Amino acid sequence: MVVGTGDLAKQVIAELRRRSEWGYHVVGAIGRRLDQVGRKIHDVEVIGVLTDIVPLIGDRDIDRVI
Repeated sequence: MVVGTGDLAKQVIAELRRRSEWGYHVVGAIGRRLDQVGRKIHDVEVIGVLTDIVPLIGDRDIDRVI
C-alpha cells in the first residue's frame, strides 16, 4: 500500500511496476480526502484515507506500507 496520491506517490507506484522483479504488488493507495477514494493512480485504486490505514492493513493482509 502506498500512502499518498500526489506526484511522489505516482512515481513510487510507477517505479514498483517497472521493477516487478522486486516482488511488490501495490494493492492500493491512501488519500487525504474522502473524495479521492475510488479514484485510480496508474490503475491502483485509492482505497481509503489516513484514518483507514490500520483497518486496511488487517483486512487486506498488507505487509508493506510505503
